[in-house]
Amino acid sequence: MIHAAIRMLAASQNVDGGWGSRRGRQSATEPTAFALLALAHLGAGELSGAMARGTSWLEGQQRADGSWPATVRVDEGGWPTSAAVLAMAALAGNRPSALRGAGWLLTQPVYRESAIDALARRLGRRRWDFGDLDPGLAGWPWVGSTASWVEPTAYALMALKKLRPGRDPRWAQPRLGEAEAMLLNRTCRDGGWNYGNREVRGQALPAFPDVTAAALIALRDVLDPPVAAESLGALERMLEQVRSGLSLGWGVLCLELYGVPAARHARALARAWEATRFLGDTKTIALAVLALSDGAAVFIAPERARGG
Repeated sequence: MIHAAIRMLAASQNVDGGWGSRRGRQSATEPTAFALLALAHLGAGELSGAMARGTSWLEGQQRADGSWPATVRVDEGGWPTSAAVLAMAALAGNRPSALRGAGWLLTQPVYRESAIDALARRLGRRRWDFGDLDPGLAGWPWVGSTASWVEPTAYALMALKKLRPGRDPRWAQPRLGEAEAMLLNRTCRDGGWNYGNREVRGQALPAFPDVTAAALIALRDVLDPPVAAESLGALERMLEQVRSGLSLGWGVLCLELYGVPAARHARALARAWEATRFLGDTKTIALAVLALSDGAAVFIAPERARGG
């Protein structure tokens, strides 16, 4: 499966060097970053030319402030910066570019509850009833200066932690600590994570496997063993019910990092590939390649790979 998937990635690369969400789509930051992560992990080999062109495209999209836009048609940096930082950190000689991206992530303004909402909450008269959600905790948003969401926060944490080794231990704190607290505050009742909140108006929201896996990877260095075990159990139960290549890819990568056997989920991932070829989705193909080739370490700091 891996060789066929890599051939599909190579065939879907655009003339400009980037990748779109699918073959023939406009080059975009996130799919290009994930394709490069897969190629970098495998060492590229005969696809070294494709990796060089992709790297050149991604480098060329970085803005003067260090961020990356979603596509060339977008005029501001955004959440794909985290994916680009991960890719640049994995590519030899691109750490300065990755650090510039990290600097942008760390200087982004955070969105917190308004003064009116804060007062209402203290008086017990919430304008919006989100249960015990702490709206004072900030992570990262999909779009600048808006509310924090679980996925972009998890991606930003992965990217920043990837660059932390060799730096002052206080680097990026307390920003990382607050984002970690935000993710923990949004844990669903079963231990997984929803895209946004854990509940609304007293109704528990469901957890989703791809988001849960990403959050677990981002929190791997801070979760207490019992908490991690509960969330991993929730993830495994969810993976038993899905056939999504995206969810299975993230799930296998997460379980690998935690040392949890994932062979049956890897087999399900391979079957999903055979059935659908993931409809040509670049990010999903790249995640599957990483998941089936022991590539989980691309998402964590070097010293934490393999049971750190």
